[in-house]
Amino acid sequence: MKDINIYTSTNGTSWTLIKSAQLSKVSGSWINVNLDATISTRYLKVESVNSWGDFFYSHLADFGVFSN
Repeated sequence: MKDINIYTSTNGTSWTLIKSAQLSKVSGSWINVNLDATISTRYLKVESVNSWGDFFYSHLADFGVFSN
């Protein structure tokens, strides 16, 4: 398991923490994140808590995003 923080952004520059979680090393693991529909979220960033600089971010469309 790896401790991570998940951030959201509307512009890819200014980030807001929305969830802290543990990510399994198993491929295809899921983390559920509730995004406020009133906020224009365009980017998500997943950042490792334990190692400096170990992060990536991407346009929301690059993640597996499902709504109901």
